[in-house]
Amino acid sequence: MNYKIIDCSNDNTIFNTKKWIEFTDEVKDALEKQIPKQVNIENDFIWCPVCERGGNGWDKPKYCLNCGQVLKY
Repeated sequence: MNYKIIDCSNDNTIFNTKKWIEFTDEVKDALEKQIPKQVNIENDFIWCPVCERGGNGWDKPKYCLNCGQVLKY
């Protein structure tokens, strides 16, 4: 997903504030974490592809317990 924030011609709108840009960045990050990413499996140990934290591979969690990334096996 690629979304582009278009600058508004009116500088007094909420869309040109730093808070709005930070908010949209947070929303983008949250949405990207919902896209399943392939895990790295090594010796029955599962590694998150985003934060590279690992855990036991027996329970196969649906998301990373550290960063919240949805995992795909």
